[in-house]
Amino acid sequence: MILYKKMSLFLSVAIFTGTAMAAKGEISELKCHVELFGGEEVIHFVNAKKSDGLNMIKKLTGKRITVTGSRKKQKIYQVRECTDLHSSFKGTQANQLDAATVR
Repeated sequence: MILYKKMSLFLSVAIFTGTAMAAKGEISELKCHVELFGGEEVIHFVNAKKSDGLNMIKKLTGKRITVTGSRKKQKIYQVRECTDLHSSFKGTQANQLDAATVR
């Protein structure tokens, strides 16, 4: 009986700890309006931890990404704006580009 109580307590703690750890590493889907070297502007989609969402502009700058219609990866010159996947951008140019982007 004592063993049963100890095991149930252990399992409860393990489940609670696992749930808390999963919440910390929760993934969010973002879309970013980026300018590539050469002046082309595209919408780039990113899966990132929620804690990294604010730092995504710094993390993406200089990164090489695959762009639709090109076989070569292209380098990001500047990240103009990032937002949640289902939200709209603040800039009108980014919203127009987002509307024209195939998903």
